[in-house]
Amino acid sequence: MAKKKPLTALNVLTCMDAIQRRIDSPSIPVNYIVGTKYTEKNANDIEKAIERFARIVGFHAERTKTQGRKMDAVWKQVDGGRVQVSKEKFVTSTARKGSSDMKLVIPDIGFVACEIKFGRDTQKADQKKYQYDIEKNGGIYLIVKSFEEFLIWYVKKKGRPDIMQQAIVSLKH
Repeated sequence: MAKKKPLTALNVLTCMDAIQRRIDSPSIPVNYIVGTKYTEKNANDIEKAIERFARIVGFHAERTKTQGRKMDAVWKQVDGGRVQVSKEKFVTSTARKGSSDMKLVIPDIGFVACEIKFGRDTQKADQKKYQYDIEKNGGIYLIVKSFEEFLIWYVKKKGRPDIMQQAIVSLKH
C-alpha cells in the first residue's frame, strides 16, 4: 500500500499542479504526468510556489527583481595580450527602492504587494515606505515567510478553490 503524503501546503500545491497539468494535457496518459515538487529552501522557492498557485487558481502574479545586475569587466585584445578596458561593476535596478517581491491582482481582493521574508530577513526602511504608499492608495501589502502563510491568508479571503479541494481529497485517500 502506498504511503500517504502529509497534508502540508506544499504537498497540496504539488497535487494541484499535477491535477492542472492533467487538465491542460488531456491526451497524455495520467501516469506520465506528475506535479512539480515545491520546496521552501529560500525566498525564491516561496515566490515560485505563490506564482504557480496564482496560475492554477487564475489570478495575476508577477515577480519583481530589484537587485540589479553585475556587468563583467570588458577586455580588449591588443598586440601582445589583452588589456582591461573597464572594471567589473554592478548596475542598479530601475525598479523603485523598496518595491515588493511580488505583485498580485486577485479578483474581489484587488492589488496585493507581497513581500517575501525568509529566515531572519526583516523589512527595510525603503520597504516600509513602499508599504505605506501601497496601503495609502488602497492596496494590500502582505509580508509572508512561507507558502503556507500565504495560502492561509488566501483561503481566509477567498475560500478554497475547487482544484485545491480536489487536491486535499486526493491526498487524504
